[in-house]
Amino acid sequence: MTVKPVIPKIINAAGQIRELVDQVVALHGGPEVSKPTMYIDLEGEQLSREGTISIFTLLLDTGDASLTTYLIDVHQLGAQAFDTAGTQQNLTLKDILQDARIPKAFWDVRNDSDALFALFGVALQGVVDIQLMENAARATTKSRRFVGSLENYVQKVYLGGSVFASGWGAAKVKGKDLFDPDRGGSFEALNERPMSDDIVSYCVGDVQVLPELWNRLHGGDESWLKIVGRRTEERVIASQEPNYQPVGTYKSLAPWSPNENDHLNYLVSN
Repeated sequence: MTVKPVIPKIINAAGQIRELVDQVVALHGGPEVSKPTMYIDLEGEQLSREGTISIFTLLLDTGDASLTTYLIDVHQLGAQAFDTAGTQQNLTLKDILQDARIPKAFWDVRNDSDALFALFGVALQGVVDIQLMENAARATTKSRRFVGSLENYVQKVYLGGSVFASGWGAAKVKGKDLFDPDRGGSFEALNERPMSDDIVSYCVGDVQVLPELWNRLHGGDESWLKIVGRRTEERVIASQEPNYQPVGTYKSLAPWSPNENDHLNYLVSN
């Protein structure tokens, strides 16, 4: 498996948001697409309704040889990041994120959705959760009991010792060391400007692998996709409820019912 090279671009002005919105609108101006073109991850202090959003990372997969990844500086732009309209159809990034016809991929959408909804009134639609895709593709009910981390899955897919996996993992470690208080870092590292190269690399890494992982996992029949889609939608809805808990051991559990597990077992074995 190969991963396309990434070109990172920092977006920290309203004019840049307008250009980005116009680009996304132009990508979806034709027939409705089923494969995600938007791969998203957020970083912030205690990312949730109880925290902040510092950086909104958006990878646009346009089919080119390289992937452009936009690091939207929400710490600096605030609501402008979501409410600034483009020049073509007067649409905003918020409109795009709330458009069910534009597919968007996340790895574990829950806290990202919680933060977007609570802090900026963005009610995500059109989401596919690649974490759930990965879990649903496992071979047995027992192996599906717990959802996994992006880090563990990338190491598995890229066989850990590969040049890509080693470099990707090292960038993740450097980033976490900077902003994770449990590792001696500070969330303020996410808000330092200009963004450090290590923070940029960390953010890029979270989305860089997602298009290839989607390609690897996609391919189940319609009933498989409907199960994953329904459970993804439930995650988004639950994240917007008043009693949503952004932290808890419950988040490690897979969501499948016994009937769903039986059906997934059948699909995987046939």
